[in-house]
Amino acid sequence: MIKISGNTVIPFVTWAHTPPDHQISSILLSEDGESVATGSADGHIILWSLGNSCLCAPRWMLTGHKSLVSNLCIAGTSPMTKNQFFFSYSINGEMAVWDWNDGKCLEFKMDTRYRHTYIKSHQTCYLDYRLLFCCGQYAHIVVLHATSLAVLFTLASNSQPDWISSFVVVTHPNQRSKFLFMMLL
Repeated sequence: MIKISGNTVIPFVTWAHTPPDHQISSILLSEDGESVATGSADGHIILWSLGNSCLCAPRWMLTGHKSLVSNLCIAGTSPMTKNQFFFSYSINGEMAVWDWNDGKCLEFKMDTRYRHTYIKSHQTCYLDYRLLFCCGQYAHIVVLHATSLAVLFTLASNSQPDWISSFVVVTHPNQRSKFLFMMLL
């Protein structure tokens, strides 16, 4: 760690030709196919650059989570800078949005209301931001704004409420403002 005047601390990570031990718990490929993010059991995220021969070279180690990173999702692209972002979630409820280019944490929140076990990122044609559909140890689907991490709404079943373990989000080609969910309880 490097300490600058005041209370500012900048983490500084270096490694030799081989990266540190990294027990991978989640993995995500960037939309442009040039980078990979891997979440680990110790809460670190490593951003890897993909070379021409499909070799991965570690680029950044991101710190911020205190427990296992269980989910990584695409969070979107900035319309002004064209920077790409991704979302991470750890099993203790920490949520973060990161910049693919420089590894900067753009948003961080602790969610104590929900324990998400499955998160799916979805881009609709009528919104300029992505949605994160989340399910877990609760009886509905929580929908988050992918970059602000605000809860937008929940989808619940009044007839058969139970834990939802997985789902698929499908947008109808002719009615793009409607979603179809296929769920496993």
